Amino acid sequence: MEKGLNGVNFFTRSICENSMFDIHYKTLTEGHNLYEQYSKDEQVVYAEYVASNSDSHNPYIESIPLPRSLKDLETDFTQPVYSYNEEELGGMSLSEKLENIVMLREQFRIMLPFHENLDRAIYQALIKGYRNRRVSFDGSSINKTTNADFNNNSPVKMYKDPLHLESYGSFNVEGYGGTGKSLALSIIMSHYKQVVIHRLKGGGEIYQILYLIVQCPPNGNMSAFYSNIGKAVDTAIGYTYPAFQKRIDQVRSLGEKLNIVINIIERFNIGLIIFDEIQMFLTSKNNNHERVNVKTESFQAITTIMNSTGVSIGVIGTEIAYRLIFEDQIHQNRRLGKTIYADSYCSNHSTFMRILNALIDYQWTDVKITKEDLTPDLLKAFMDCTHGIIDLIIGLYSALQHEALITDRKTKINESFVRKVAKKYYPNLMKTIDNIGASDYDRTRLAEIEEASKLMKKDISKQSDIEHERTISKIKNKPSDKDMLIKSAVAKITAVSDDFKVNSIIDVSKELYETGNYSVTDEKQFTRDVMKVLSGKKIRAKKKPDRMSKDVMMQFLDNNTQDTN
Repeated sequence: MEKGLNGVNFFTRSICENSMFDIHYKTLTEGHNLYEQYSKDEQVVYAEYVASNSDSHNPYIESIPLPRSLKDLETDFTQPVYSYNEEELGGMSLSEKLENIVMLREQFRIMLPFHENLDRAIYQALIKGYRNRRVSFDGSSINKTTNADFNNNSPVKMYKDPLHLESYGSFNVEGYGGTGKSLALSIIMSHYKQVVIHRLKGGGEIYQILYLIVQCPPNGNMSAFYSNIGKAVDTAIGYTYPAFQKRIDQVRSLGEKLNIVINIIERFNIGLIIFDEIQMFLTSKNNNHERVNVKTESFQAITTIMNSTGVSIGVIGTEIAYRLIFEDQIHQNRRLGKTIYADSYCSNHSTFMRILNALIDYQWTDVKITKEDLTPDLLKAFMDCTHGIIDLIIGLYSALQHEALITDRKTKINESFVRKVAKKYYPNLMKTIDNIGASDYDRTRLAEIEEASKLMKKDISKQSDIEHERTISKIKNKPSDKDMLIKSAVAKITAVSDDFKVNSIIDVSKELYETGNYSVTDEKQFTRDVMKVLSGKKIRAKKKPDRMSKDVMMQFLDNNTQDTN
């Protein structure tokens, strides 16, 4: 026994010794996994279990979905541009095509070499995050309360097993901006349910937060750093009120904030925390415009959290950030475990060709790019302007399609056109891409993407206005049925008789049209009827259909409803 919060007696066990969990194992057939009954949007679920040989009776591990096969992983990472339909292009206006091109950047997905490594690293981090830890339970309340009750002390506490000196489940991902790190993370984490609720035999419940993704705040603001962790917990649990974030914000010292974070990790059995965009930790700039005044508190805090709780840590950021933060921090670097290089594919010719070959399936111009058109000169131009980075490749390809449409739909996309378009839409990026390792690159990249987007949207708006004016002009210039009928009656009657004045013909025609039910297809009938009225003869004018009264309408609907029953 050990004394816990407020003097409550806790009993400590290895996770694998816990017999109070109400576990019912599932037998999974090939191609199936845990939590298939839930939709992807449901992130808080009741635990399902599959027996594990290496971690038998560890409910925190046995409730984690099994890793995906390479085939399933490729399916998740490959996505066509759903809004594109080649058969519909002929009926689309220029503005509609331009808008369709915008969807390319939003929808196009393709698997990259680092995706499999990252997927495996995350799975191993989750497993190891629960393998080397122990759990304390409040024997007096474990079956009465839940650790998700903000107003009460948690009946469970998970902490690092003192026999394990380090957590080996951690990893770091580094690479240039635009290589697809954050998107890959989002797709991989969609395989997991963020919060799993374990039922206990006595009726209680334990919430397990499998992972948190925490955005690093600008300029190494440590108060905001801890606050973001609290916010991520509130979001995961589903609190509409920022309970744990506010608890962190209410204390002033960084040490107190850190202690609360550690308590939250232990309370909610968190397995993995991923810190995204670590370049935000960097502050100020030197003469080379590099943000180098690194606040050591940032990564020291990460190390303390990992060492104190045993939770696995994932760190994601740009190469320049990783170098500036960790190049003199051998101790921290060693503890962050496996390094995944997200930008290694950028110099891989086969990956580069696979991306381009997939992109040319989507073309809006009259003159199409074929695989034979991907000459060494054109490929070199593409590589020079994008450095092989997928976000830049997609952006440049979209700009090529856009520019070809607004200038001349028969434009042939060749090497000179590629360089011309890159210079127009990404002028400053072209100046910095040769020094892609500099910290200014990512800031320039994001700014250029925003400016290119504005430029394209301006073209779309301009073209949409032109098409709108054309439509209005057509409607305005097209005579109405009334005008066409009256004009026809005047022309035909005056051609065969001088007995009637034009004004008389027009007046009779207007009156007849307003009282009758004529359309442009009734031209002959309308002229005959006008002639009869002018001659003093009676006619049986086409009557407008009577408007059905509300009572008759209701009776009609009631009768039809009865007939269908």
